[in-house]
Amino acid sequence: ARFLFHLWCHLAVSPHDRREKAAPLTFLCLCFLFQSQQKCIVIFALVCCFAILVALIFSAVDIMGEDEDGLSEKNCQNKCRIALVENIPEGLNYSENAPFHLSLFQGWMNLLNMAKKSVDIVSSHWDLNHTHPSACQGQRLFEKLLQLTSQNIEIKLVSDVTADSKVLEALKLKGKTKVDMLFYRWVFC
Repeated sequence: ARFLFHLWCHLAVSPHDRREKAAPLTFLCLCFLFQSQQKCIVIFALVCCFAILVALIFSAVDIMGEDEDGLSEKNCQNKCRIALVENIPEGLNYSENAPFHLSLFQGWMNLLNMAKKSVDIVSSHWDLNHTHPSACQGQRLFEKLLQLTSQNIEIKLVSDVTADSKVLEALKLKGKTKVDMLFYRWVFC
């Protein structure tokens, strides 16, 4: 069969066209001779393309029945905004021409005041209820979190397993608070 196909490839081209079409036709004949290897390569490429296509479709489509707390176009069309916050030490004043950003405390308070269904927080350190005089902002954040639990707003917290925190324990004891403890390390490159 291979010999007949090779002979057909040779005879299918007239002597005048042989010079112009020899390379593509020879490649076609070689592809036929190594048909099983080529099939494997083509099938593998098609399977890879199909897998990528399926992954892209599932990443772009909101699956029915999925929790609607996730960030999607549907639930975040006009209500989303981004604010740059910075942790400003107490008593530090910038010059008049310096850019002004929202303080970290005010950013947290704004976010917690807007909460309607749940608040998700990942933090390695939980010491909002400290006795130091400058810790009043942390105390106010802690009180706001407690207030949210009393309003049936779910609080989801993820913290380091090594964090021994009275704040986490107090929040765990309140209504709709879920605390997950993970063992993780901060990696700095």
